[in-house]
Amino acid sequence: MTQDFALLKRIYNVFDPFRPLLAGDPKYVDCQAVRGDGDILVEIGREILLSDRMLKKMDVAIMSRFF
Repeated sequence: MTQDFALLKRIYNVFDPFRPLLAGDPKYVDCQAVRGDGDILVEIGREILLSDRMLKKMDVAIMSRFF
């Protein structure tokens, strides 16, 4: 394993999207003002359902998770 790969692997595994930050954590950034009101799941789902193109593996994974 190269040093670059080992470093990338350590950085990747430090972040866990399923472990929320604690209240008051200084790493938290409120992005609500620039995020908008759209629902990404609805938008992606609509694109998948309406598309005439072949579905990619990622599209199928997203679709199977929510439908």
